[in-house]
Amino acid sequence: MERIASREGLSVEEATHKTTSRNNANTERYAALYPHIPFPPQEHIFDLAIDTTLIAPDEVVSKILAYLNHQL
Repeated sequence: MERIASREGLSVEEATHKTTSRNNANTERYAALYPHIPFPPQEHIFDLAIDTTLIAPDEVVSKILAYLNHQL
């Protein structure tokens, strides 16, 4: 929280409150949009889960194709 507080020019308490409020709002919005999927989503309910945080689009495609080829 200290990093967020410093970046946003807030106290740690304000940053904590702001982050908690945002997380709660995201959870409510997700639940309204996808009532059949728990939030946060659990990987075991999906056939394939890919974390795209640090990989390029072509790597995502490669992972999808590898998964599909393995399924056939």
